[in-house]
Amino acid sequence: MQNNNQQPSKLQSDLKQFGFWGFLKRIAKFFLRKIGINVNSYYYIVNHIDAEARRKQFEAANLPPVKELAYDDFLKGDTSVFNEKKLTLIQQRLADGTYKAFGIIENGLLIYSCWISLKKLESSNACVEGDLDENEGLLVDAYCSPTARGRGLHGAMNAYRLWQLSQNGKSQAVVIVLKENKPAYKSQMKVGFRVAFTYYEASVWGNTFTNYYKRKKTYKENAGK
Repeated sequence: MQNNNQQPSKLQSDLKQFGFWGFLKRIAKFFLRKIGINVNSYYYIVNHIDAEARRKQFEAANLPPVKELAYDDFLKGDTSVFNEKKLTLIQQRLADGTYKAFGIIENGLLIYSCWISLKKLESSNACVEGDLDENEGLLVDAYCSPTARGRGLHGAMNAYRLWQLSQNGKSQAVVIVLKENKPAYKSQMKVGFRVAFTYYEASVWGNTFTNYYKRKKTYKENAGK
């Protein structure tokens, strides 16, 4: 008998998340990484938080109960995602005190998790790092179980995180989105984000390059006019 609860394969999940052309780009990047070359392009997007609108948007989604996550909650997630390396990072974030994690546990399983950073800017590698501006918070590291996709969790939880940032004294949110991750990009646009600038990060045989700092400086200079 066929198991109707069988989870989609990683191939199926990646095709759904990135689309056909985005998936092909990921394959090409995979082989480039094999020879020591890693190049990615990103959207740096910002949101001047409308706290009341985001609260109403979240509540209208009528999600299962959302809770602030502790370390043990992540042990209820997919072990192929929340592996030893990921769990170590989670411990570090929770110990840091400037990160908060939120999620949904359904039938004893962690089906959705996401984070906000109240101080630190994160990116895919050490090319881009530092502190956020005082009024900024970062949305980072959202995960939805393949079996829970298509239920509108990501969009509603984006609204929830924006609301939580406002509750922690932040008036602006920042997200960094991989360019080919179209679903993530579209979900951020639905909660009021806009593209501030795009940039690249590259690692070639151990040497790292980025135009992030130049693009961020230009953006801030133009925003101040």
